[in-house]
Amino acid sequence: MDRRLRLIKPLRLKMYRFMLENLKVKPISLCKETVDVVQTLNLPKKCNCVL
Repeated sequence: MDRRLRLIKPLRLKMYRFMLENLKVKPISLCKETVDVVQTLNLPKKCNCVL
């Protein structure tokens, strides 16, 4: 674990699926998310952060 405080995985997946299906935002990246969540959502593991 990376010691981040996160919502439980099922809730995170539900929120991401809602965003992907309803907001039509593409491309999306979840670089701070766990690998298993990114893989479950079939998203590429990449980063679009602008710091």
